[in-house]
Amino acid sequence: MLGKPSRRTEKRLEEHGVRAPAVVLEIAEKGMAITNGAEGIVANTTVMLKTKLRVEPDGRPAFEVEHRFRFPQLAIPSAGSRIAVIFDPEDTGKLMLDDSPESQIHSMLQGAGIAPEKAAFVESISAAAMGGASPADLSAMASQMSGMATVFTGMGMPQAQPPDPEQARLNQLEQLASLHERGVLTDAEFAQQKAQILAG
Repeated sequence: MLGKPSRRTEKRLEEHGVRAPAVVLEIAEKGMAITNGAEGIVANTTVMLKTKLRVEPDGRPAFEVEHRFRFPQLAIPSAGSRIAVIFDPEDTGKLMLDDSPESQIHSMLQGAGIAPEKAAFVESISAAAMGGASPADLSAMASQMSGMATVFTGMGMPQAQPPDPEQARLNQLEQLASLHERGVLTDAEFAQQKAQILAG
């Protein structure tokens, strides 16, 4: 499938591949929009872009690869962004994006330069939250380590605040406009998806 490994390769990488963070070195401005399922639903459209990455696995030498990857149209990285990948240790040319939340958090923490012990603690809190831990359990875990506010401040992350739906909608519209300007979306696709975001 365009921009994605076959299901067989995906399964093999998930079972035997090495997870690692990667830095986007270069990414094409234009690519191909691919829609799976009903058209007009933003989440059903991905954009395939030629991307050059520097993969930085733990305990192994870093290496560079260039592939066409499919990114969610409202979450396209830019040069310098950190993403998570899974690669074949016997053939580093075979790799795919790792969309698991755990890997995304790990890549973000590494990129922020957080000390390994603090990063491990943040990852354990995140894993517990995604596993359904109660707020009381999460609070107890957080209280075991002093200075958690410093960890998040060092990462450039704001303290927990309620999400702003209006700001999220503006961000989606800005990303959509950028894709339209770059020629990734046609006028009709842009108008349809803009209407959907505004209606949401």
